[in-house]
Amino acid sequence: MLPEKNTVWCGLWAGGIIGSFFCKDDLGRNVTVNGERYRAMIRNFFLPQFAELNLVDMWFLQKGATCHTARETMGMLKDEFGEQLISRNGPVNWPPRSCD
Repeated sequence: MLPEKNTVWCGLWAGGIIGSFFCKDDLGRNVTVNGERYRAMIRNFFLPQFAELNLVDMWFLQKGATCHTARETMGMLKDEFGEQLISRNGPVNWPPRSCD
């Protein structure tokens, strides 16, 4: 039997943490992240909390996982953050296999 795995997301900024968000299905079971689940988490979990902070001049940075850089995901993030998006294939490119 394989050990149970969890996928957790959180947003970090100088003033605190947004999250943690545990990736689960409607029955509460752990699931892997795909583009649809990632977009749902950003749209339904992150963006509402982010909006409450009333931050200006905020940048969004993400690594280059496929679910992060799917065309629909990038479109949604570009709509929200414009040129202040750091990501593989984003306005500010995040280098592949970066140690940061």
